[in-house]
Amino acid sequence: MGAELQKITVQVEETWLEAEGVRAFRLVDPVGKPLPCFSAGSHVNAFLPSGRIRQYSLASDPSRTDHYVIAVQRELQGQGGSIEIQDALLKGGSLEISLPINNFPIDIEARRHVLIAGGIGITPLIAMAQTLEHIGAEWHLHYCARFPERSAFRKALSAYPFCMN
Repeated sequence: MGAELQKITVQVEETWLEAEGVRAFRLVDPVGKPLPCFSAGSHVNAFLPSGRIRQYSLASDPSRTDHYVIAVQRELQGQGGSIEIQDALLKGGSLEISLPINNFPIDIEARRHVLIAGGIGITPLIAMAQTLEHIGAEWHLHYCARFPERSAFRKALSAYPFCMN
């Protein structure tokens, strides 16, 4: 992984079933301080108790620093990280994460934006859509999932009048 990443500890304020097989987590600073700022498209590395390190996109509004939201799809055929985090990370629990990293930034200077996501890939696009909405940019979202019940953030996206119903 190269240079040692700076870590912070966050606490799970809330967890909920976001879609079939997908659990979301609202992460906050344990003493209520603001979390480090991030830009749309960012992710954090989560340092799991087993020693596994997993990357999760931040699906929360980048203009807010009171919490982060991540979503984890349970992968039964994976290497165990998603099962570990879904089963072990409970409300009130703590987790070490890296500072936000953005390898997937949006160009806010572009005239139009087309966001395309499939399944759990929607998570970084939630923050992108919120950023683009805040700055008044023209944007369109295309989101596909095999089944509606597996569509993460469907309720949040339906708040936009031109998105999914």
